[in-house]
Amino acid sequence: MKKDLELQRDVSAELARDPFVRDENVGIAVHEGVVTLTGTVDDYAQRRVAETVVARVPGVRAVVQDISVHLPIEADLPDPEIARRSVEALERSRAVPHEDIQLLVENGWVTLEGMVGCAIERRAAELAIAPVAGIHGIRNLLGLRPHPTAHELELRIKEGLARFPSVSVSRQH
Repeated sequence: MKKDLELQRDVSAELARDPFVRDENVGIAVHEGVVTLTGTVDDYAQRRVAETVVARVPGVRAVVQDISVHLPIEADLPDPEIARRSVEALERSRAVPHEDIQLLVENGWVTLEGMVGCAIERRAAELAIAPVAGIHGIRNLLGLRPHPTAHELELRIKEGLARFPSVSVSRQH
């Protein structure tokens, strides 16, 4: 396992290489492989990128995200505008079942609620709205729909095939 000081240097170097993060505003503390990020950034997307960059550094065991978003005055949008832009971003994403997602926006924080089919859709919803101007943070409370059992799938298939009487079905084991 890397020593904390060595890991801190590696994390700092990785953040400095990423052109999207203004690393001079990000503080890094390391204790037993747990990296704590502090400071401020200009938008939520930078906050997420910093977290992602740090998590991929070899030796990082966990990331504590304590970076604040302080938007420039011109980017500080009212909640209704953030909500409108977030809904549009979800609708544009092909990976997101946007009709199953509800948004709550309060003081620049967007909460995603509803049910999606898989973890990829859950993550895609967050990534779709992350670049929206004015967002201070995202709470992803999307749940995952339970997968159907083998018996339920068999019934659905039989029901579907019953709608096409010309199709012959034989069961093989």
